Amino acid sequence: MGISAATLWARCRSNIGFFQRRPDKTNRVYLESRIAYKLQEEAFGGLDPDTRRRLANIGVRHSKIKERRKAREIALAPGTVLVREWGDRDHRVLVTADGTFDYEGQQFKSLSATSRARRGRGRCSLACAAAGRIHWQQLLDSGEFESGAAIARAEGLHSSTVNELLRLTLLAPDIVELLMAGRQPRRLTLIWFQRNPIPVDWQQQRQIIQSFE
Repeated sequence: MGISAATLWARCRSNIGFFQRRPDKTNRVYLESRIAYKLQEEAFGGLDPDTRRRLANIGVRHSKIKERRKAREIALAPGTVLVREWGDRDHRVLVTADGTFDYEGQQFKSLSATSRARRGRGRCSLACAAAGRIHWQQLLDSGEFESGAAIARAEGLHSSTVNELLRLTLLAPDIVELLMAGRQPRRLTLIWFQRNPIPVDWQQQRQIIQSFE
């Protein structure tokens, strides 16, 4: 049986330097993944500080967290499909039964959020997503936001989307560099990362990348 999050944290207090502060949500899986990343970072080296700052700045530019306005939404019946022509093709948004909006496999809580995502297509790719999640992780580590769900509310995204994308913060530094250079295998997409688990072990991550080649 696995140990509790509280016990895990107590055992790791000697390594408290791994975190800026104790996480508000001491989920055991979350703690294990973060500690595993930090251990590998100490053993093998992490992202260059300048690169990390550059990636975090990309995330800030694409983040909507500072926008506190709530746009009024029109009540639409579940099953309604909205079609908008933009960027030389049609974009379809499906109104779901729980009142959210499905756009290209991602769930959004508002139509304005789907519009931002549509405008960002082509600019905020897999590389941009990997960069932006560093910004989100910093918000969690600093305590400005207590959970991925809180970030999702501020960004106008579904909480599952945010939690899926936060897994990108576990990627090995060389894989992040690969994504930023756009040199990843063509079939290795953002949707793949959202729909598949990412191992915390960096060598296993590299094996996954190689399997696409």
